[in-house]
Amino acid sequence: QLDEHANRLAHYLQTKYSVGNGVLVGIFQERSEWQVISILGIMKAGAAYVPVDPAYPQERIRYILSDSDLRVLL
Repeated sequence: QLDEHANRLAHYLQTKYSVGNGVLVGIFQERSEWQVISILGIMKAGAAYVPVDPAYPQERIRYILSDSDLRVLL
């Protein structure tokens, strides 16, 4: 099931957002099974992920989001 969900996410990212090699995708999620699915899906799409911890101070989150040039934020 994990592989199935990750493959579905990878396909969605590739078709909807043209995510692929060299593209950065942000992950703004609490630790959960969905975070693992997100990481695997992004990697299967050929992209790299940028973890953004929701516990970070707002200023730090804004800086990461503006500086990283993310195509998608999950």
